[in-house]
Amino acid sequence: MSGLLLNDTPKRTLISLQWEAFCTAIQFLTRVPLPSFLMAGGLMAGSKERYREALSRSAVYFPLVGSLVAICTVMVTSLIRLWLPVELVVILALAFEAMLTGAFHEDALADSCDALGGGWTREQVLEILKDSRLGTYGTLGLGLGVACRYFALTSLAGDQWYWLGVSCLVASATLGRWAILWLMYSVQPISDRPTQARDVGGQQSVRAVVGSGLIGLPGVIGWLWLDYAGVFIALVASAIVLAAYRLQILRRVGGMTGDFLGCGCFLVQLTVLIVASSRCYLQS
Repeated sequence: MSGLLLNDTPKRTLISLQWEAFCTAIQFLTRVPLPSFLMAGGLMAGSKERYREALSRSAVYFPLVGSLVAICTVMVTSLIRLWLPVELVVILALAFEAMLTGAFHEDALADSCDALGGGWTREQVLEILKDSRLGTYGTLGLGLGVACRYFALTSLAGDQWYWLGVSCLVASATLGRWAILWLMYSVQPISDRPTQARDVGGQQSVRAVVGSGLIGLPGVIGWLWLDYAGVFIALVASAIVLAAYRLQILRRVGGMTGDFLGCGCFLVQLTVLIVASSRCYLQS
């Protein structure tokens, strides 16, 4: 949560800097248009250096933005769940979330599966990451990932588990974005070529990881209240998944990219929803 006064605008306060970072996080992670008057004095009209500095500070607000995206999804789908079957409501929820985020993390999942599945050498992996075309591994990974989310959410969207499902959806979005900070902290960006991971702020500090966790904590409170044991299991499972994923990245590439960050977010979201679904299934 670093944020000293920038040289080009010495009168800017710490509050305005953090608001600027929050707005930048919204613009980076979503397709939600923000009016220029909200951008703390016209960020997008400022210098590229100012935008990069705001982007670097914005990472700590990723979990909060994730919570807000999930809350918007819940609000919209709650309006239609009384008139539509659960399966269709979940499909519309996934579609609405993809519209809000521009399928940001789904695209990263597909690209990462293509690269790690189809690349034999470090150079091949990085070259495939830059290719916008979708291959066999990416298609399969994206299809399976979305299908798992669909069935997990369907099992949580019924009347019996509805509020637990809502809290889990918000928690999964929050923890998924927080995983981005952990990956940025534990793995350095690739140094020999430009990557989105470096643009977002390079390697984050422990302070940023802890600060983002505290900022995103309200997004997990609901699930913690309803099923604290499930939260603990999900955190352990997510840690195992992230550790294995991090090891694979280090072994294959040796550094972080933007696609790998987005894929890590999706994996944690999916892990949380699978754990929650499993808890409901075992209790039914």
